[in-house]
Amino acid sequence: MLYKQGGLHLSGDSISDALGTLILNDLPDPQPQCSIQLFETTPLMERLWRIALSDIESNIVEAEDGAYFGAGSEFGVRVYTRDIAYSGILGLNRLYPKIMLDSIRQTRKLRSALQFRVSQGHALKSIDAPWMEEAQSESEFLKTWKTNSYTRRTDDVVWLWCCAYLLTQHNIKQWQWLYETGKHFFQNFYQPFYDPRDGLYHGQASFIDIHFAGKKTTGYPQEWSIDDCVMVKSLSTNCLYLQGLKVMELAATRTGQTAEVSDYRTREVKGSSSQLWSAASFVNTCLRAGLVNLD
Repeated sequence: MLYKQGGLHLSGDSISDALGTLILNDLPDPQPQCSIQLFETTPLMERLWRIALSDIESNIVEAEDGAYFGAGSEFGVRVYTRDIAYSGILGLNRLYPKIMLDSIRQTRKLRSALQFRVSQGHALKSIDAPWMEEAQSESEFLKTWKTNSYTRRTDDVVWLWCCAYLLTQHNIKQWQWLYETGKHFFQNFYQPFYDPRDGLYHGQASFIDIHFAGKKTTGYPQEWSIDDCVMVKSLSTNCLYLQGLKVMELAATRTGQTAEVSDYRTREVKGSSSQLWSAASFVNTCLRAGLVNLD
């Protein structure tokens, strides 16, 4: 890859811009575990590729029951479902299939064990679930359990999209595990957030952290409570639920659970219709408020 335009010049062994020049010999020369290589490229791009792989592998956490992708070595032994899932969808499924599957399994194991155990202030009054509120802050909860309260991870369903994509990409024969685990989570974790009136799920906007008890984040109105942040029916998170239902339909088909295929399909249709209406209403609101100019 060669490029020269304006102040940017990318050659075979250097890159220059207004801040200076970086040559190939200035860069580290790591040897990552992943054996996938670039071909027909420049020495600089080949080196950058290996640096990127090495950086990815620096996020691997070695735990007692196996290795998984963490969120960076400085975070230690912590499990973040959506970080793992989105990373897999964006490329790690293809590069690291085994550790991606191990990572997804790790998220399901930990979340199942915790159930609805949450930190102080994170038991939702508006959701009928078997909450177990611990007398500790969220930071203390994170240190104890190595993950966040479920209240802060109501886009958890994203794991299904990642896992199905992984199994399909590599022809991995784990559809029975995915079906049984997905069914468990829909019945025990996702159902309390489901509104049968419109087929949508309550839950935060995906990857947008809700407020803490005693501390506000920037992703939601400052006057909102934790309950308010979670009781929205976020379009992004409901898109994840729709994808999750499609995955469950596929998994039910592949494992011979024909009686349940139509149930998942019915919920897909109802949810997708409501999402279309919600999206259209949002666009209309923006237009009426003058936030969008079509001229």
